[in-house]
Amino acid sequence: MDPAAAPQTVNSFVFLAQEGFFDGTVSHRVVPDFVIQAGDPTATGSGSPGYRIPDEPPTDGFLYARGVVAMANAGAGTTGSQFFIMTSDANLPPLYSVFGTVIEGFDVIDAINFLPKGVSARGEPSVPLETLYIEQVIVDL
Repeated sequence: MDPAAAPQTVNSFVFLAQEGFFDGTVSHRVVPDFVIQAGDPTATGSGSPGYRIPDEPPTDGFLYARGVVAMANAGAGTTGSQFFIMTSDANLPPLYSVFGTVIEGFDVIDAINFLPKGVSARGEPSVPLETLYIEQVIVDL
């Protein structure tokens, strides 16, 4: 995690992880060759921890590279607990608080990326047909 880049985001993520908030939740959205999204306790894409944290976006020109971990949101000021992992490089607008980078386990990311998917209510082929549980999030400080 990178507290220098997104201190409030890291603080919130660590708090939620230590409280067991993510344990037993599922990854509800996997867009092939783009993102794996998780952190929603309702698995609907609209769940939150009951509070919002300030946006801490990167500077313009930031590349959301494969392995980047950032907070998902539904617009400015809506960041809560949902996060995503980039499965490939993408030039996204600097709207998402980047708070970490995957350093190992890319084989797992690739396996999840290529699982069969169904179509979401928005018409996006992003709903994993196999339930992807997060057993436990452990933060080693």
